[in-house]
Amino acid sequence: MHPRDELDTLLTAIRAAPAMPAGTTLLDKRGLVEAMMDTYPIAADLAFEETTLGGRPCIRTWAPGSVRSRTVLLLHGGGYTMCSAKGYRALAGEIARASRATVMILDYRLAPEHPFPAAVDDALAAYRELLANGTDPAQLALCGDSAGGGLVAATLVAARDAGLALPVAAAMISPWVDLAMSGDSVIRNGPHEPILTNASLNEMAAAYLGERTSPRTPLASPLYADLGGLPPLMIQVGSRETLLDDALAFTARAAAADVRVRLEVRPMMFHGFHSRGAVLAEAVDTITSVGAFLDARFDKGPAWECDPHSKLGETV
Repeated sequence: MHPRDELDTLLTAIRAAPAMPAGTTLLDKRGLVEAMMDTYPIAADLAFEETTLGGRPCIRTWAPGSVRSRTVLLLHGGGYTMCSAKGYRALAGEIARASRATVMILDYRLAPEHPFPAAVDDALAAYRELLANGTDPAQLALCGDSAGGGLVAATLVAARDAGLALPVAAAMISPWVDLAMSGDSVIRNGPHEPILTNASLNEMAAAYLGERTSPRTPLASPLYADLGGLPPLMIQVGSRETLLDDALAFTARAAAADVRVRLEVRPMMFHGFHSRGAVLAEAVDTITSVGAFLDARFDKGPAWECDPHSKLGETV
C-alpha cells in the first residue's frame, strides 16, 4: 500500500472510532487507553522481564542482537496522567531491536494522584540507580515520547544539576516540553490532529501541575530550562501535530545552547504515529531512525560528527 493510502486508512479508522462519552472519568480513560495499546502486536522474538528501578515497577525488554552492556531508559507518554510500562512493550521492543540495546520501561507515578515533580523524581531515581549499579554512561541513553519526551529533557537537566554523569545521548519523539502551550501549532494543527487536542492538553497540564506549579517551571516545561551541557539529542515529530512547535522551539533552544541536536519532521504525521508500526511504514522508519541514532552514539560516544552549518540537523 502507498504510504499516503496507509495514512488515510489509519486516520479514517481513528476518526470513525466512538468518542469517549462526556463525563468519562480519568480512571475509565486509563482503562480504555490501556485496552487500545494491548491491541498493538508484539513481535514473538522479544523478551520481557518485570523488575524495579529507582523504587518503581519497571519492565526490562530486549531483542535478538541486544547488547547486554547497552541500556536505554524509556519514559512513556500519556500526558503524565495515563499509560504504563505494560502498554509500551511493543514500542520498547522495537526500540531495543533498532538500537541493539536493553530497554528499561519505567512506570513512574501519574498525576493527578502524584503531581509534579513526582514523575521527574522517579525518572531521576531510576537514572541514579542505573549509574549506581555500574551502568557505563557511555552505554546509557534516554528515550521518551510525548510527555515522556518532556520527561527525558527534565531528567537530563535534573541529572546535570545534581552533578551526575550524563548519558551518551537521548531521543525525544513528539516531546511535550511547553506546558504553557505557547506554540501556535497547538491551535494551527488542531483541525488535523485526531489524537491530542488543545482541550486534552489543557486538562492533562492542569492535572500534572496542580494549583501551585507554574507551567513555565523549567523541570515541568523543559523548554524554559537552561539546556547547556546536555548530550546529543534526536528529536522526531510529525508536521501535523499540535506539539510540532514544542519540538521546533526545543530544537532551536538546544542548538543555541551548543547542544548537538538532530531534528526530523515527518510529513503529514499526527501525534502518536510512531507507535503504529503495524500499519504505518513511516512509524517503522521513525523507530529505525531513532534506533540508528542511539546505536551510533553507543559506538562513537558523545563527540559525533555534525556539519556546523546545519546544527538543527536533518529535516525530513
